[in-house]
Amino acid sequence: MVGQRSGPTLRELKSRVYELAAVKSTQALKAVAEPLARLDFRRRSAWLQALSWLESGRSFEQWLAQPPEEYRALFSEIDAAMADFRAGIDQGVRLSREFQDAADELEREAQRQRNREEGGRLN
Repeated sequence: MVGQRSGPTLRELKSRVYELAAVKSTQALKAVAEPLARLDFRRRSAWLQALSWLESGRSFEQWLAQPPEEYRALFSEIDAAMADFRAGIDQGVRLSREFQDAADELEREAQRQRNREEGGRLN
């Protein structure tokens, strides 16, 4: 038959795209990501492109949730390095606060000493 398309209907395409993007309008769909913002959703091809883009992102998320074994070790090393980095940052922040507190206390003590010296001159 001439003019028939294979694959999902436009209604099915829209439904699937909206479902994957978790939105209910083309305006909201365009706000999901910059590549979608450039599409003209008056055209079937735009809906096909959006579906492809959304499914490719979803398959990456699925891959990331269950990466191949060789990547798991690498991701584990990255996680450990990030934890060490965060611990170092936290320690640096704590030490910085301690130094600031010590400097503030020294400044207060210096001010008390100046006040004592000035008080001794007035008597």
